[in-house]
Amino acid sequence: ESTGRPGGDQATPGASGRSLRKGLSGAGARGDPSRTTLHRPCPNEDTDVTEPAIKITVSARGSLRIEGDVPLYDSEGNQIPTPEGRPYSLCRCGDSSRKPFCDGSHKTCDWDPTLAPVEG
Repeated sequence: ESTGRPGGDQATPGASGRSLRKGLSGAGARGDPSRTTLHRPCPNEDTDVTEPAIKITVSARGSLRIEGDVPLYDSEGNQIPTPEGRPYSLCRCGDSSRKPFCDGSHKTCDWDPTLAPVEG
């Protein structure tokens, strides 16, 4: 679906289910290829929003949630298959029977989810 913007645009579904406009003209924000410029239609205006193409969320008491096209490799450099086009979670507690993926074991095992302080 074209928006009439130069360079050709494509409508892509957003996390909220609303359509996002994604420019196909190369690198995203400030030339950083890891970021994608998204255009969200607003009720009264068209606002540009920059969001990361890859998102990793550290759960307060659980796994690492990986969103975006992120390849995963073992210590020998072999690629580990991940769910194509869907987010996945990596184990942080060390008790998962599906390592490196989370199986929910963090809910019943005794582990310390405290993150190290961020040095400024």
